[in-house]
Amino acid sequence: MKPVTPIVLFLICSFASSAETAEQISLSAYISKVLEQSDDARDIADDLYASQLSIDLAGLAFNSKIVPLANVSLGDGIGNQSIGLESRRTNEFGTTLAIGVQSSKLTSDNITINNPYNSKVFVRVTQGLFRRWGRKYNRHTLTLAELDYQIQSIRAQSRGQNLLLEATRRYYAVSLADLLLTKSLSGAQRSAGHLDAASSRHRVGLVSKSDVYRAELANLQAQRAVADRRRVLRREMELFHELLALPQADRYKPSQTIDVMTALVPVDWQDSVLESRFDWQQHLLEVERNKLSVYRAKSDIDPDVNVSLLVEQEGFGDDYDTSSNLDETNWSLNVDVRTTFSQDEEKNALARQRLAYSRRIREGEALKRHVFRDVRDAFDEVDIQNTRYISAVAASRQAELALDLSEYLYNKGASSNLEVLDAESALTDAEVDQFRSLVNYNLAVTKLGLSLGLLTPEWMQSLFVPLHEGESDG
Repeated sequence: MKPVTPIVLFLICSFASSAETAEQISLSAYISKVLEQSDDARDIADDLYASQLSIDLAGLAFNSKIVPLANVSLGDGIGNQSIGLESRRTNEFGTTLAIGVQSSKLTSDNITINNPYNSKVFVRVTQGLFRRWGRKYNRHTLTLAELDYQIQSIRAQSRGQNLLLEATRRYYAVSLADLLLTKSLSGAQRSAGHLDAASSRHRVGLVSKSDVYRAELANLQAQRAVADRRRVLRREMELFHELLALPQADRYKPSQTIDVMTALVPVDWQDSVLESRFDWQQHLLEVERNKLSVYRAKSDIDPDVNVSLLVEQEGFGDDYDTSSNLDETNWSLNVDVRTTFSQDEEKNALARQRLAYSRRIREGEALKRHVFRDVRDAFDEVDIQNTRYISAVAASRQAELALDLSEYLYNKGASSNLEVLDAESALTDAEVDQFRSLVNYNLAVTKLGLSLGLLTPEWMQSLFVPLHEGESDG
């Protein structure tokens, strides 16, 4: 799927000062720099890093924690002062293990307390039943963070593809503006030459005064066109460098060679396009996220019961040394029920999550239709731009022949310079249209790669590799 008549257009840098200082850069090199150092590329990397921080934050729930145990109670009755330390860790299954040591002292102004000093070492194991039982429920927040990171990673790749397409647009926009300025400068030189020739011929009576007027008007229009094209090129150069986050608008310039792309498309693209499209990959992850939210909301309807087993080794005495013997063993088993009789909120949350899941499934079906429609439109656009480019090449050749003929007739005195001016303008328009058609065709091929999910710097480079005999372009 490439033009029948490939061409290579050579662009001449129009600013002498810029031509001496600016470094020539190819399309692939420009794309590489944009994907590496542009502000958008850095924003993409920052968003991905922030998503990784969310995973780290959610994972902190399963890290070991050192908890200080300190209590000071003063009053008219019995006072208590205690100090200790506890190491606590909860695993993904929902089991919490706590190991600690604590010393305390009871005081009273009214009564005598035997063995007021107490020291103990304890182990406490807590496990949730029903609602909080199992790894899937307890690591719900961490799993969501991991899914969000995968979604953010896919979004980053999708944004990278769009950034690549924007870089291609900027590169070709400068190339087109440069060509237009070059053509305007050439046209201005020709117009000035026609004006001199018309004035000389009028002085010797070979042409009428109207030829001079037409030449003067054409010369003024050519000068205005040069000024307009200079402004357009300067603006495009600024945008070209802005995408690189560079303040200098003359550091780089596009390569003087613009080649025709060859649209290489897999034969089985219909079978693989969904797997290649980042929006479809993101949809699948979002479906998994909705499934997990439905499971969590459904589990929240179950009873919330915790079982806790505590084993202590403790000692009592009149001082800390005596109490530190730890000669007594105690244990206790506690069951904590936190469920209320009313579960209206939980049921409402489950209904909402199920609605969100159903909506996500419908969005997936719509996305499938959109993907294939998008690809078909991209193929049609490539065919349209290919046809326009071929027609533009033919029109440019015809304009060259028409200019040769008009100059021959004018030199023989068989026509006025109006025909020559019109022919030169037609040739300039045809050459510009040919280049613009080439740019539009290359952009259409780039957009086709985007719609197929294939748009990468490597794929872009492969578009400029000539096909070998017997190969197909899809």
